[in-house]
Amino acid sequence: MFRREITKRVTYNEKPLSRTKKGNKGFYVDLLSKLERFHDYVHWKYAKAFYVKLDFTYPLGTADSDSYADDNVLFRTFIDVLRRKYKRLSIRTDYFWVRERSTTGCHHYHLVFVFDGNRVQNGHGVFERAKALWAKALWINDATGLIELDEDEVDFKYGGLKILRGSASEYYYNLIFQRISYFAKVYSKDTPKGINEYGHSRIHIPDGPFAGVKTPHGSIDTVTGEIF
Repeated sequence: MFRREITKRVTYNEKPLSRTKKGNKGFYVDLLSKLERFHDYVHWKYAKAFYVKLDFTYPLGTADSDSYADDNVLFRTFIDVLRRKYKRLSIRTDYFWVRERSTTGCHHYHLVFVFDGNRVQNGHGVFERAKALWAKALWINDATGLIELDEDEVDFKYGGLKILRGSASEYYYNLIFQRISYFAKVYSKDTPKGINEYGHSRIHIPDGPFAGVKTPHGSIDTVTGEIF
């Protein structure tokens, strides 16, 4: 059986990792690598990127009952609908999500949604729109308590965090990576065989003048998307 590499270090490629009790079991290196690649790509794509982090659960622990399928189709459909809402407003978006299973046996999702920071600068409107669409996806009237917005009084006080491209934003670059590294923790990862544990928007780096584009941690190969 394939065994995934786990790290219990406090950093990954010199970037801080999430420090919570749930992180004490370590982080999957393959997921950290994918999160880093996504983060570097978004940092290159947007002159200003606005990150919104959301958590999703099902009503009354019904995620594994006959009420809702155990696969990710419902959640992925929700993301597609949410992206289309913003596309109609000519607002670019990207995303990365992971699926986890709680001690009760029900699965849930963590999602980071990234917007063009010139167009979106407050996560509360995103949260309200996502809450309404999540309720529709679940065929219920109100999804209050089933979706949570990551916010605090310092860095995420507007329900998200804006990061500018360039070396001056390295502090916030690392802060966001630390926040989303939580997605890679070993704790509660128990996805059934044949069902994806994570998903993200397409990472596409065009050829031409963007070849070898610089990120805070190296250049991006335009063919593989790898950082070197």
